[in-house]
Amino acid sequence: MQDKVSAEIIYADANVTFNDDELKKFWEGEKSHFMTEKKYNLGAYFVAPSKADVNETELSKFYEEHRGEYRSLDDKLLDFAEAKPNVLKDYRMDQVKKDATKDYLEIKKGKLDTNETIVATASNFPISEIEVAKPGDVIKPFEYKGGYLIAKLNGVEQPRQMSFEEAKSLASKEFETKKRKELLEKRAQDALKNFKGEDFGTLSLSSKNNTKLSDDEFYKFLIDMFNKSAKEGIVMFDNKAVVYKISQQSQGSSEKIKKEKTIVADRITTLLNSNLQDDLTKMLEKRYKTERYFKGKDSE
Repeated sequence: MQDKVSAEIIYADANVTFNDDELKKFWEGEKSHFMTEKKYNLGAYFVAPSKADVNETELSKFYEEHRGEYRSLDDKLLDFAEAKPNVLKDYRMDQVKKDATKDYLEIKKGKLDTNETIVATASNFPISEIEVAKPGDVIKPFEYKGGYLIAKLNGVEQPRQMSFEEAKSLASKEFETKKRKELLEKRAQDALKNFKGEDFGTLSLSSKNNTKLSDDEFYKFLIDMFNKSAKEGIVMFDNKAVVYKISQQSQGSSEKIKKEKTIVADRITTLLNSNLQDDLTKMLEKRYKTERYFKGKDSE
């Protein structure tokens, strides 16, 4: 099919305003979704690599023991001189791991104390290293910020529902997005009632993009338009909408259809994959609504 199309691009408002009463009303309806992060209160002991000079013989020996790990981008083995910076780094990490293991045993026996406190969350810490531990457990040394960390789990704070003040920043972003979309939909509906679109030309599913839309947006617009039987409508995007009217329809020649069939099929497949990912994300957001977390100053 080929459609002679007129269309208008409606852009979302850059600034959306609302007051605290509106925001609080939105939060009231969504507050069960706004949860704090699970927090792990840790006693910690960090062991940093030594910066002292390393004996060249020891470094060379370490390289020979691990030479298969040092390769170029095209998977060729690097000689000692080429690999030396990485060899030095790995050698120091290997040495500090041995030191950290000794300190771990001392802490576990109660002969050495942790010397700092960390409030760990999924957003600021490798949680996989500690999430199965129980209060009182001392976790074996693991790589952390260029060295090794020994952690003792002192306690766990479970997620809880945020107060309005705690959730305000996150709720504001979500409410702004929601309100911007609602305003855009209303403006698009008004534009359709008072249509002032410009000529987009005669379009088919294989048409090239000569509009202000991105290529992905343009091809989505084409598919959405050709999927609908109505001769006018709206195609929504995140930050814009396309309002269109079809004034004439015709069928392209069979020769042209055959020639461009592969192009159209490839574009549809790409868009379908993109839509499937969007649908999956939306489904997960509906099913796991407590995954919107507050990042407080104590989790930085």
